[in-house]
Amino acid sequence: MKHKIWLVSVFIILSSCMKVKKKGDEAAPAEVKPVEVVELQQPAIEQQADKPIVKVFSYEYVVQNGRSFQEVQFHFPSHWPNEIILKKTELSENKNSMQTIIRLDDSRTWKESLVGEVKISYQFLNAQKEVLEDVEVLPVLNLQLSEDFNLAQKFKLNAKTKHIYIQSLRMEEKTHLYLEDYSGSVKIENLQSSTGTIQTFPLNQRAGFEQEGRAGGLLQIEIFTASGELNVTMVGENGGHGKAAREPDDTLRGAKGDDGSMPLVVFEVSPNQLFYKNVCAQEGSEGKDGSRGAQGFPGGIGKNGGNSGRATIKLWDANLKVSSPNLAGLKGLGQVGGRGGAGGAAGLGTGGDPCRLMKNGQPGGEGVKGVEGDDGRDGVAQKNSLFLNGQKVDLSEN
Repeated sequence: MKHKIWLVSVFIILSSCMKVKKKGDEAAPAEVKPVEVVELQQPAIEQQADKPIVKVFSYEYVVQNGRSFQEVQFHFPSHWPNEIILKKTELSENKNSMQTIIRLDDSRTWKESLVGEVKISYQFLNAQKEVLEDVEVLPVLNLQLSEDFNLAQKFKLNAKTKHIYIQSLRMEEKTHLYLEDYSGSVKIENLQSSTGTIQTFPLNQRAGFEQEGRAGGLLQIEIFTASGELNVTMVGENGGHGKAAREPDDTLRGAKGDDGSMPLVVFEVSPNQLFYKNVCAQEGSEGKDGSRGAQGFPGGIGKNGGNSGRATIKLWDANLKVSSPNLAGLKGLGQVGGRGGAGGAAGLGTGGDPCRLMKNGQPGGEGVKGVEGDDGRDGVAQKNSLFLNGQKVDLSEN
């Protein structure tokens, strides 16, 4: 019984303490302290995940409207080293060259200003001097054409050039901008064209003798503001004709006929040994005929015309009318065979006093004409595509 009374007393005391504390709280509210904002450091693996992952090498032009300031910006793959050796060369008569080290940050980009009007080679190497990438960058172009202009030949375009950036292009009536077999992007900020034409090869251009006609390139043409009429004509280069057959030479000449066998002449003395004479003991023989010449050299083989190539045209201004007639390169023609080889010379007959002089043989006949070279094949005219403000539209081929 005493134990129960003690337990009840303890419970009452504890309850009183709890009630006192609650009253105290209501009487004097606790001070609220401001919460500090702590920037939590993300785990290293998440930081790594936040970095841009660049899978392939690329570059782009950075041009600000109204300013002459122009740059080229490179994007480097994430698996490349952070330090890269750059070998830069101006592809001009002087060929000025320099070498430096690029240290990449997390953006995996690097850019520099474009100065001058020459093409520049950028060669990127690792520490072992192995070439990681090799590109040739054109300057930003501003072109006003009053006559045909071959951009491919001007800058010796090749597979190392990925982009052509034209800030302004003015094309007078029936002028042509030739790109030959260049493949890559062509961006035109502002175009004014009076029936001008962007074209691969001139219509009459033919490859050298016995050379394949080149195909037009694969172009991605993007035009932002424009007016007038423009033709985008993809034309394959005509295949080279075969070379003329070689003239016959001594290797085609027929063999000479054999000469006749020599006669046998004996010296005969009279019994009294006062006279002597030559006596034909055995006649000679006639000369043999020369053999016929060999067949002439074959005519050269014509080569194939190039395919037209293909363009994807992205247009962001409906004020420009675009048509696109594509033409395949024509075949090269094979050439006739060459003349046959000369016949062999006649063999000589033998003889003469006191034997009979035997007849000579006949010269050999000329060989037959060489084989005619085959013609090549015409190329294939491929189809272009036109997108206006992102929507595919029909493209006139007139």
